[in-house]
Amino acid sequence: MKWYYKIFQTIILTVAAGLLGWMIMANWQISLQLHLSINAWMGAILFVLFIGTTIGFGSWWLSCHQTSWLVATLFGLTLLKFPLVIGLKINPTSDFWNYHTLAVFSAQGLTWTQLLHQGTIGNYVVFPHALNIANGYSLAAAFGGSNFFVSQLINIGCTLVDMVLIYWLVARWLSRQLGIMTALIFYWIPAYWLYGTLLNGGEPFFLTSVLLMMYALTRALIPLPTTTLTDRHLYLALAHKR
Repeated sequence: MKWYYKIFQTIILTVAAGLLGWMIMANWQISLQLHLSINAWMGAILFVLFIGTTIGFGSWWLSCHQTSWLVATLFGLTLLKFPLVIGLKINPTSDFWNYHTLAVFSAQGLTWTQLLHQGTIGNYVVFPHALNIANGYSLAAAFGGSNFFVSQLINIGCTLVDMVLIYWLVARWLSRQLGIMTALIFYWIPAYWLYGTLLNGGEPFFLTSVLLMMYALTRALIPLPTTTLTDRHLYLALAHKR
């Protein structure tokens, strides 16, 4: 079975490298149109090399130590997001304002039917996922109030859970070091630094749900020795609900 995992791992890494190269070429073409200076290019290359070296060495070092070191590292990296939230105050706009506002109304006990008759929901009645997102934020708003930081805290928590799940899934299917590397790469994705820190929206909720579904499927398809048949049925049901 080891050769099977090696082939599977090689295919995954090849596809990932191909997609990364494709995105780099797309960014290169856009950058050529922007006429970036040599200093900007050098700064970007040095930054990428620094991040790549840090991820490579960090994943190797963490893979040689206990899982508690990995957990502490992921928590520490998550804590680095709070200075950005505290230092950069933003006001919700567009979809983010609607998600937040609907969540606050829901936390106050107003039903979607009441809000629909009042005209508050508007076109969001056509997009049920928006109401589901607002429901998720309303659970925290019921305890934390209407402060926008409550929504930001949920997203930060979701991205922490995402890193743990990504590590667990990749480590279970491939290798522990590759799982750590994947989790660290996910942490540095610029888009999720925004959605998982400053902005509230469907992305963190959606990704967490998908990863939880994959976790449940993995527990069902590759069960532990102590997993019973009832446990596998339960995991399949959880994956279906997601």
